[in-house]
Amino acid sequence: MAVILLTSPLWLPVVLILLVFKALIDGRPVLFRQVRLGRDGAPFVLYKITTTPADYRALPEDWTDHDFPPRTRFGQRLRRFDLDELPQLWNVLRGDMALVGPRPETSFHAARLEQDLPAFAERLAARPGLTGLAQVRGWRGDTSMARRLEADLEYLRERGLRLWLTILLRTIWVELEGRPDSVRHSVIVTSTGRRVMRSQSDFQNW
Repeated sequence: MAVILLTSPLWLPVVLILLVFKALIDGRPVLFRQVRLGRDGAPFVLYKITTTPADYRALPEDWTDHDFPPRTRFGQRLRRFDLDELPQLWNVLRGDMALVGPRPETSFHAARLEQDLPAFAERLAARPGLTGLAQVRGWRGDTSMARRLEADLEYLRERGLRLWLTILLRTIWVELEGRPDSVRHSVIVTSTGRRVMRSQSDFQNW
């Protein structure tokens, strides 16, 4: 939290500029809000820059890995470098999240995932993070939830300053590379191979 507070003169203007460009290019709303689970299951409101069209309403037949969800013109550029995640620095400053930790889930999807992965609840022992070991290893989007959980639990066991710094530095490298538009996030693959659909609002998660 101290790091975020000290660096706020650097990142806060960037967030404000992105919000202005979002409003000018794509229109409103500019912020996405959703209740997620924090440490010990405490709910909090997560913030992101909206990247999907304001009038888009997904239907089941639209849910494919290739063209869902749609992105706005500016939103597509934000997602490539995960710049839409920057408002979560406010969540870190508030103490809802940490810079590094398991990514936060909604209560609905956490409950569904615990049916296949009982150890999933152990992720709630720490504050959720803006980035994490699972993310820098590539376990995000339409990937194995079992692999993500394995990485999250490894972080909880081994966490310390060295691992924390390693994850942050690796995150910077990964984000500078950017991620291709082909990376989609319409489903979660569980340990049993079951594909769990996300709702429209959950596509702002990853």
